[in-house]
Amino acid sequence: MYKLLFILCLLMNLCVACSSGSKPKDNVTGSGSETESAIGGDSSSTAGNDTTPGSDSDSAVTNDSGTQNTCVPSCGTAQCGSDGCGGICGTCGANAICQNGICQTVGNGAVVVDASAELNTIPPEVYGLAYATPEQIAELNVTLNRWGGNSTTRYNWELDVHNVGADWYFENIPNEGEGEFGTDGYLTSEEVFVRDTLAAGATTLIAMPTIGWTPKDRVVAHPFTCGFPAAQYPNQDDFDEWDANCGNGLVGGAEFEVDSDNAFNTSKAVGPSYIQDRIENLLNQFEASYGDRTRFYSLDNEMMLWDSTHRDVHPYPVDFEEVWEKTESYAAAIKTADPEAYVMGYGTWGAWDTYEANVEGETDIYGMPLMAWYLQQLAEYEATHGVRLIDCVDLHFYPQQDGANNAQVLNSSRSLWDPDYDEESWLKWIFDDGKVRLLPRVREWINTYYPGTEICISEYHFFPNNPLDLLVQAEVFGIMGREGVRLANWWTTPTEGGSYWAFRIFRNYDGSGGTFGETVLSAASTIDGLSVFAAKRNSDNAITIVLVNKNNQSQNVTITVLSATATSYTPWTKTVFGSAIETGSPISVESESFSTTIPGQSVQLLVGQ
Repeated sequence: MYKLLFILCLLMNLCVACSSGSKPKDNVTGSGSETESAIGGDSSSTAGNDTTPGSDSDSAVTNDSGTQNTCVPSCGTAQCGSDGCGGICGTCGANAICQNGICQTVGNGAVVVDASAELNTIPPEVYGLAYATPEQIAELNVTLNRWGGNSTTRYNWELDVHNVGADWYFENIPNEGEGEFGTDGYLTSEEVFVRDTLAAGATTLIAMPTIGWTPKDRVVAHPFTCGFPAAQYPNQDDFDEWDANCGNGLVGGAEFEVDSDNAFNTSKAVGPSYIQDRIENLLNQFEASYGDRTRFYSLDNEMMLWDSTHRDVHPYPVDFEEVWEKTESYAAAIKTADPEAYVMGYGTWGAWDTYEANVEGETDIYGMPLMAWYLQQLAEYEATHGVRLIDCVDLHFYPQQDGANNAQVLNSSRSLWDPDYDEESWLKWIFDDGKVRLLPRVREWINTYYPGTEICISEYHFFPNNPLDLLVQAEVFGIMGREGVRLANWWTTPTEGGSYWAFRIFRNYDGSGGTFGETVLSAASTIDGLSVFAAKRNSDNAITIVLVNKNNQSQNVTITVLSATATSYTPWTKTVFGSAIETGSPISVESESFSTTIPGQSVQLLVGQ
């Protein structure tokens, strides 16, 4: 049923959307251009502990891979806290804190932080962007910048050309680098992106194509080379107004069967060695500049959508076996070219393709969801070859709730974690239990099939056009930190609005690089509509606490901070409709508690001194 809904959605030109919170078209035409995270309880739910691997009917599959795991989580009876493999055993519900691996419920109307309950670490890459300029990297104080999106699936690094696919008439478009193309001094757009990102103090996440086709030519002006030329397919619904030869690949609103050699209209066939050469070229220029910064690579971009976004070269749906074949050949090639590479795969477009690829019924045939099967194959590969191909499962996520329904918008972050949240979008039909709880679900598959693998969200945003996005994005940062996400990249870079200010609260609240902490502390709230996240800042051991008030009314809140030495907390507050972050006078602590007033619909950061 969910597959039918997805297909209908696609035909109606609503996907990847299906809601106003969904993804816009990716169409990156050059470096930095766009045409195409924290910790504790979320009081939007009174959810219980989310700790049982395989608790859903879709994930309750015995690990029969016959492999020896490189790291076995050591949770025992622990409900929460570290699993000893860089992951977590589970998280507590909104009304409980984690103490010695046990979730302890706090009283009604309470906000509690336990400074002695240090859980996991929040990597700075959780606050990542895409195609950020050096100025944006500095302003938002981020350490990860992504080169990715639909157009990077067919990027020719030698010609500095990308094919935009279905985003714009399947045309080969030249990127703008630096200098004159064809001369020795020319820097491609990718080289400029890497150079500028590193100079700004961040590191890179680069999507490496695995589709097997790359643009064959560089034409600098119309008419461009395109996948569905009018001479070959004259009856298409629409043609580029600036290039009448280039069609949209649809007749009567439907896709049609393409010629067997259609890929050669725009592209040439390439394989893993092509991206090895590309990586070696980048390392020859920039390896020294990376220093000790991690080099992140992802396997392409949203491959389950190739038969739509890149159907001129890949008109057939991706199945389980192709997912694995691409990983086995291309991840190995990346790690050969760069032995220090951190590789992410396979690259979902949402929650749907964690469960199924793009061929109906394969989950039933293989006896388990795609992501679980994928992790099993990775474990078998490492057992046989002694090589970990994938360091992190790569997720994309766009909420599918109704962006015009503010109640649904405020609930949308619960799709990431909450076992008690009845999903308010079509995503509820994916899993048998009607829940999404994406991060715990994926973590359970990891713990069952390939422990030690991390979780990455290389592309996401929630509702950037809704003012309430400040509250949602602040919660998302908190949830990603609490749930142990390794990295995340907002698509693309916010320059205003709620997400911009959420980045500022967590990464540059004072305009001088002041940040939320890195060591997650257990925290809980039992006040309706008020979430709390807490972390210790390692540079000065300051306790930092974020409150998210979804209520329209202000809240007078008493916060108890156990086992802390701070004598006061300074508030930094951003309201949904305010124009700036406002600071207040330090609030004194008495008997481990202090009181603060948080305005309605606002985020407040409290920094201990």
